[in-house]
Formats: sequence, structure tokens, C-alpha cells
Amino acid sequence: MPLGDQAPDYYYCRSCGDRHHVWLNRCLRCDARDEMVPHFPGIAAELHLVTPSAGARGPERAPKDIPLSAEHEFASTGFLSLDYLLGGGLVEGQGVLTGGAPGIGKTTLLMHIAAFGDLKPALYISGEQQASDLARIVKKIGAMDVKDFFVLATDSAEEAWAAVQRVNAKLVITDSIQTLRTDRFPNKSAGNPIVMKYVINNLCAKTKKQGRTIFIVGQVNKDGTFEGPRALEHLVDTLLFFDGHPKKPIRTLLCLKNRNGPTDRVVRLKMTGKGLVEIDEVPKDGEESYDDEESEQPAAEPERPEAGRRRRSKRTS
Repeated sequence: MPLGDQAPDYYYCRSCGDRHHVWLNRCLRCDARDEMVPHFPGIAAELHLVTPSAGARGPERAPKDIPLSAEHEFASTGFLSLDYLLGGGLVEGQGVLTGGAPGIGKTTLLMHIAAFGDLKPALYISGEQQASDLARIVKKIGAMDVKDFFVLATDSAEEAWAAVQRVNAKLVITDSIQTLRTDRFPNKSAGNPIVMKYVINNLCAKTKKQGRTIFIVGQVNKDGTFEGPRALEHLVDTLLFFDGHPKKPIRTLLCLKNRNGPTDRVVRLKMTGKGLVEIDEVPKDGEESYDDEESEQPAAEPERPEAGRRRRSKRTS
């Protein structure tokens, strides 16, 4: 047995042998729980694989024997244009990673969704702002009297999840993933790549299992990629990018990944003294995009991250 404070170089699942860089309570490959064990440098790994008896039936099945899942039941975000962008709205158990430049209005956007969307109760968790700051934004958008809408200021992932359970939140918003710490890694601070990956994986797994929808705010780098491990983008169902110029009113929303709908749509919102408002009608069936000949153009062209870089999108006149 390894002694002292020697750190494992990875963790492996005793059921299937899959490797992970951090400890997880559930294997992402075989879904086994509490089977992760550390592998230390120089120590041979002993995989206790289960050998099924002859004729035993496993989980594998022919596609024709698998019942098809029901069609998604969409819940509105409170913005018709954002519902259109997502392909109909939000679905149960969906995980959404939302990014954008500082000061662009991510908090205002998500406050709107929490207050005026269909999913209730809604809980907004902030590790960046005080409760009084959150209340000021709620007042700005006219949501002080909205029922089943709660806010919490904390940087503890454990406190955040306890609040989710207390209010039985159907919509959970965490702002941001870079500010949450966890008791699982007491010697690592918020923003550490291991902490970020553990927290987002844990939150997404728990909310999906319990049928809750979660928005996770992620800070972005100068090149437009999300700050932190690249794996963060693969742990969620949807990637939203909020773009624009902080000193101009027009904001652009792009959906860069969407397991429940399209990724070829762009919508625009306008920042006002009372929050965000829609400036375009939702296209009817058969229309590909908004008619923007007479509407105000964004201050900056929307860009789409791809392969670690941002590619400038093309606009036709």
C-alpha cells in the first residue's frame, strides 16, 4: 500500500477498467457507483473485472429491441427567440454551459430565464455577487414579486446542492463554475481545473438523474474558448455563447452545441434599463433566419469557437 501523501496518477473503475483523472462516485463508462479506486505510480493496478456466467444476459441489446424515448416536452425560457434558438425550449435534465465576455449581461439573461421561464421552482446560485447585488438585478428586471424564484450567494458546491434540495428546484443556475469550491478537494481552491471538472460533472449527473435543468456559467478566454478543462464542454448537453459589445445595446446568442435541437440559428436581444428585450419576431416555419435589413446590427460579428479557436462567421448582405 502506498504511504504518505503520494498522489495517484489516475483513478480506475474496478468494474470496467475505465480511467479518470479525478475521483468520481459514478463511472462515466459503465455507470457503476463507488467502484473508483486510485492508481499510484509504480503500483500495478489490479482490475477486479466481473466474468459473467455462460448464457448470462448483459445490458447490450439490438436496436430493434430498445423502446424509443418519448418526444421532448419543452419548457419556455421566457424568451420566444431563445426557445427558437434551442429548438423549442428547455428539456428535463438538460445541462447548459453558458459563456460570454465579462459585463456582457450573462447574469441578466439568466435572471430573466429563472424569473420568467416556465421551470419552477427556480434557484439562482452566485459565487461572484452578494445577495443584495442579486436582489438589485431582480428589481431591475421587475421580478421582485415572482413566486417560486430564489437566489443564493455561496461559493460552496455542497451548500448550493443542499439549497437545490430544500426548494426542490426544477431550474438551477450556477454563476459561475470558476467560483465554486468543494469539500471533496479541501486543499484546492475554486477555479482549479480538477475542482471545476469534479463540480460540473457532479452537478450535471445529479440534476439529470433527478430531472432538473441546470445552467452553468463559464468564463471565457480571449480566444473565445471556455476557461478550464476542455472536457467541461463535453459534460453538458448545450453550449450557449452570449456575444456583443458591453457599451452597445445589441446582444447576440449562438448555440454552439445542442443535443436536443439545431445549432445553425442566431438570435438577438437588446439590453435596456429594465433588462433584456427581444427585438425580432421568431421566424415562421420554412424561414432560415431573421430579416435584419432594417434592424440594428451587432457591434461585433458573432464568432464561433471551433477546435480551440474562434472562427469569424460570415454575414451576407
